[in-house]
Amino acid sequence: GGTGLTFDPTLDSSGGDPESSSSMSATGEETTAGSGSADGSSTSGDPDSTGAALQALAAAGAGGRSTSAGVRWLGRAQRPDGGYALAINGVVNAQSTAWAVQGLVAAGGGGGALRDALDNLARLRAGDGHYRYSRASDQTPVWVTAQALLAVERRPFPLEPVPRRARGDGGSG
Repeated sequence: GGTGLTFDPTLDSSGGDPESSSSMSATGEETTAGSGSADGSSTSGDPDSTGAALQALAAAGAGGRSTSAGVRWLGRAQRPDGGYALAINGVVNAQSTAWAVQGLVAAGGGGGALRDALDNLARLRAGDGHYRYSRASDQTPVWVTAQALLAVERRPFPLEPVPRRARGDGGSG
């Protein structure tokens, strides 16, 4: 298998320590990088799932070997143009690159990989400010732009909740 994280949110919802629970596993060079499969059976990783898993680890206050392995895997999965593709033979795209950036930011690092990924996103920004899916495709521009903006602003999940107005203060909700 690849190196990185196996993250299965269905295995442990007890609120226990994510580093020692059955929901995340890191055993050095023999772990699966962010497989995202519900049963953990996939042996090929992807930047989207690895980025999400790194954000989950950071939100849980965990780190250590799992985080280091995920960051290393993202470094190896990065394409020469600085971007990331969902699949090994897939096209570099803004959404996969954004997930990877958010994971690297959440992990507190990324160095050159983070800089190169942000440069890749900058090249996908259109003249009107929206982000293209890839160099060759401009599909779902609202969705792609929303994901890219979180990465460009270096905002990993979970985001802080937006304060709500108290009832009776003139708001409609």
